[in-house]
Amino acid sequence: SVLKKLYLESMLIQKLESDGTIDVSDENKLTINNAVINGWASFGSGFGKVEISNSTFRCVDGSEFNGLRAYTKADLINCEFATGFTLDTSSDAIFYNLTNCTYNGVKITNGNVDSIGIKAEAGVKIYIKG
Repeated sequence: SVLKKLYLESMLIQKLESDGTIDVSDENKLTINNAVINGWASFGSGFGKVEISNSTFRCVDGSEFNGLRAYTKADLINCEFATGFTLDTSSDAIFYNLTNCTYNGVKITNGNVDSIGIKAEAGVKIYIKG
């Protein structure tokens, strides 16, 4: 059977990876709610929509990979990012929509997204809502 939707809630996620080999249509959605994501997280372009809400992104001590890499556009809503966590994408066509998110306890706004310490790799576009 073909994966249509994947919904994860109230979980501790140690490693989230999709290698892009998921063969699904644009209607397919990855939804993560109320989770703690430690270290590296990545999801493939096979998801037509990705939404992560009410979740915390934490770094793993001693790891050189503490970030989120998107291969499709992602909506991040009411999320908290720890100091040192990075946002990355597979291409300039991919971007993040952040709504009511914080970085190390500071609300991320259009006015401070470049100065509060969130590390966005070259070419990453971040759009702030709320």
